[in-house]
Amino acid sequence: MEKKDKLFLVCTGLGKVHRGFESYTADLAERLSEGSHQRYGVEVLAGGRLNTSRYNAVRILNISRNNPILLRFKLSWQMLFLIEQRSFFLFLVPHILSKKPKAIYLGEYSLYCYLFKLRKLLRLKYSLVLYTGGHASPGLFDDEKDYVHHVTDIYYKDLIKRGVPEQRQFIIPHFVNTDFRVDEALMRQLKEKAKGKKIVLSVGSIDAAVKRMDLIPKVLGDLGNLIFPILLGEWTTETEAIRQSMIKEFGMDGFILNKVTRKDLGSYYLVADIFILCSKNEPFGLVFLEAMLFNTPVICHDFYASRWVLKDKAHFVDMNDRDAFKEKFIHLFPTFKKDPALNLFVTQNYTWAALKESFLNMFTHIMQ
Repeated sequence: MEKKDKLFLVCTGLGKVHRGFESYTADLAERLSEGSHQRYGVEVLAGGRLNTSRYNAVRILNISRNNPILLRFKLSWQMLFLIEQRSFFLFLVPHILSKKPKAIYLGEYSLYCYLFKLRKLLRLKYSLVLYTGGHASPGLFDDEKDYVHHVTDIYYKDLIKRGVPEQRQFIIPHFVNTDFRVDEALMRQLKEKAKGKKIVLSVGSIDAAVKRMDLIPKVLGDLGNLIFPILLGEWTTETEAIRQSMIKEFGMDGFILNKVTRKDLGSYYLVADIFILCSKNEPFGLVFLEAMLFNTPVICHDFYASRWVLKDKAHFVDMNDRDAFKEKFIHLFPTFKKDPALNLFVTQNYTWAALKESFLNMFTHIMQ
């Protein structure tokens, strides 16, 4: 039996976090593992436990960012993430040395740098493929071994100017996994709780620093007679303060703040009248497209990637200007309705069917 070259998909948060790059890595692994025609073997290296038979996965030991002992020391999020990354790297090294991958695909830049230096130190041969949106541009780069996968073109021209060859870069956007569940009973419950108000949904880590969930009560708090906010996502050290602010502005029963599985988000996207995410920036903004898949209109902060991905299909506003944010929301409020054109836009541009050939061509080129 012919031995296949190995492609490693690496994600330290996979198995612990169920959104963003983590869910994308799992979706990508499943797609690349479909069919026996593949000439390379895909292996997922995750920092958390995975219960799946859909693709080959290995858990790499690490000191988790959610470790209860570390959390007692009230370390910053950056320090917790650094500890997780470095411990993951140490336990990843033996796996690399024993399995000898031909290419390693990852999106965490600090881990990319560690692997770049390890390769040079031990004279290893693997290629590194850095997935990047709007958060990292490679400083360390080998023109003969490495590649960049852009999900927008934000860094492409800059890297060309810096001498990174065009043939070492790919611009392929995210694909949306359409495997959502819709629970009719849950939708009825949500509508009953909303009591006829328009449901405003936001999905992401419930924080003030990155996703800026705190802006929902601060900006829209006095519209409690019109809207019923639902905030869904990973809890952070800032979540409790946001919850208290939501109680103050909307009342104890005037909102929902919760964490649900990604598949169950389908019921929320479908029942929502409006989707809002207040991030100053996103590498791509997959949740915008997931909402649009269910015909739900989107309001987002006006930044380069959001314009590149969403074209003219979303409502853009400068959310740094809270008065302008509120004014635009009130102006748009009477116009919000489900729009099938949003689903068509996503289906034609951002599904696996639309992007499959581009992804397979990229990985075939890399593994050659």
